[in-house]
Amino acid sequence: MKVYFPGLNGLRFLAALAVIISHMEMVLQRTGHDTYWYWLEARMKFNGLATILSGDAYPLNFFVSLMGYCGVIFFFVLSGFLITYLLIVEKEQTGNISIKSFYVRRLLRIWPLYYLLVILGFFVLPKIHWFELAGHLSHFYENFYFNLCCYLFMAPNLAASYTLWHVPNIGHLWSIGVEEQFYLLWPLLMKFFTKTKRMIVLLILGLIGFKAIITLTHVFSPEFTKFIGSLKFEAMAIGALGAYWLYYKKEWVLRLIYSKSVQVAAYLALPLSLLLVPSAIFETLYLFLAFPFLVIIINVSSNPGSLLKLENSLFDYLGKISYGLYMYHLLVLTFVVNFVTSIVTFYWDLTFWERCVFYLIGISLTVFVSAISYRFFEKPFISMKRKFTRIVSGDQAKEIQ
Repeated sequence: MKVYFPGLNGLRFLAALAVIISHMEMVLQRTGHDTYWYWLEARMKFNGLATILSGDAYPLNFFVSLMGYCGVIFFFVLSGFLITYLLIVEKEQTGNISIKSFYVRRLLRIWPLYYLLVILGFFVLPKIHWFELAGHLSHFYENFYFNLCCYLFMAPNLAASYTLWHVPNIGHLWSIGVEEQFYLLWPLLMKFFTKTKRMIVLLILGLIGFKAIITLTHVFSPEFTKFIGSLKFEAMAIGALGAYWLYYKKEWVLRLIYSKSVQVAAYLALPLSLLLVPSAIFETLYLFLAFPFLVIIINVSSNPGSLLKLENSLFDYLGKISYGLYMYHLLVLTFVVNFVTSIVTFYWDLTFWERCVFYLIGISLTVFVSAISYRFFEKPFISMKRKFTRIVSGDQAKEIQ
């Protein structure tokens, strides 16, 4: 059996692009240029709409600063949706879930590029000045062995929680660690729990309650609390709930999700959540984003009446290489900004066209590097997945349609 959802590659690309835009502004800031970026510490003082209305921040600063965060949360919801749908199909069609095959498929898709970036980030890029960001290297070497161990054991989010500074050029890999930790547990839960919906709902509620207790009681260290907060398993479980609704064709739920009014509400809910969620509960923002993202995913992938249509050859290809776009973008952007500013003098206050130069070169080079990586490095590993695949999905499914 094959499973293919049209339009999801387009959504993948848009999510990756949101991360790239946010991080381009971050890199510009850290190389001494004016920027639309506010570091995440500042967002705790960002009381959304009140901050903007008071004149303390412009709307563009606020949204650009959080675009990367939104892109990552989208990837979490999408991962939960796709993985769960495929596991349900495998269980229903074959009567079982092969845990070994699942792990091997994930390993072949995620690990090669992940560990390539780890090698580059720890042993190559720190020695090349084109990839330097001010002040990062000293903190990097102070925590070198702890960070290295965390990254080697697929726990970069643990490293990010216990050290104040991310590993230069690969700090964004924390989200890959979260996904891999989720993948470690999820097929086991799907295999051994027969009441899928009940298990998913209880997991969402249980995780929210557990995190609330840890956060409010202050029993554990701030670092451990931050690590637990990084585990956005609820967002992936919300995606899983959508997969359950779609596979088993829960008519009343789908009728509601497919309605034009709910679609419009989902798109409006994204900026409104960023504006209206107060800083006191900022750490719960991903919960306010997850359900609108799920509505968008289900509509784009399965509703002929979706307001957003993304199934075209360009978005399809860019989505296909989106894992590379996400993985390579930060080191490429750092290189581009350092290289361009070494040959051209820019004032602190960048003009519109000067900013466009950075974006054009940065995004183009990221796409180029990702395309080369996909063709010559990632694709051979992806091809190896077929012998461990029961349910053909994604681009492989499209190729044999």
